[in-house]
Amino acid sequence: MRDLVDAIKICCYVFDVTKRKLIVFFLLAVLVFVGLSVYLIFKSFSPIFAAPASYNPTFEVTVADKNTGANSDINITIDNPAGSKINKTVIFTIPAGWQIAQGTSVSDNLKIADGTLNIGLPLINLIPIPFAIYNSQVNIGVHRADFLVDISPLPIKFDIFLDGDVDSGYTIRVDSPLSDVSLIKPTTLNVTLLGASSVFANPTQRGFYNWTAEFHSSDEEVVTQTSRVNIR
Repeated sequence: MRDLVDAIKICCYVFDVTKRKLIVFFLLAVLVFVGLSVYLIFKSFSPIFAAPASYNPTFEVTVADKNTGANSDINITIDNPAGSKINKTVIFTIPAGWQIAQGTSVSDNLKIADGTLNIGLPLINLIPIPFAIYNSQVNIGVHRADFLVDISPLPIKFDIFLDGDVDSGYTIRVDSPLSDVSLIKPTTLNVTLLGASSVFANPTQRGFYNWTAEFHSSDEEVVTQTSRVNIR
């Protein structure tokens, strides 16, 4: 009888120890889960937790009508693939020979471009943000043209300025209003410069023309990409 009692005591002891181990294991599992969840949430919202990213934006320019002198739509696409940093500033160089009207010779508030920015925000899927670009004579100053970017779904409007001429080429500097926002890559920017606005016209000479985009990341890394356009 004593042996039976001792056996029961041993079983109870083993069960009690096992139960306590299971409780400890469960609590540790809960702590790990909570800690991992908090980490992932903060990682989504803060660049402090972000892993180092590469910087490899891509740039492509195409024209709908390749004929010389045509008032063609010009399509510009910029991609920041998964793992790439976000653009803080982009400086575009348009080659000599392209014809771009003086801002003061174009109607104020004339729409010259349509665009879409496909972005992601923390905990939100990729969303398209439409915008439009208008000729503006408000802040043109010494520049050849002042283009007003209106991101209508958001309370964001800002000017970008065109400098240069048909003989030397043109430059446009764009400082992104979203460079400090934690975006999820990939992001894609599509812009169509409207030929119907008569602001833009192809070169009058046939040949290959190189458009260039100089990308600057928020930590000042610089990448330059070129897109070749064939005018025939």
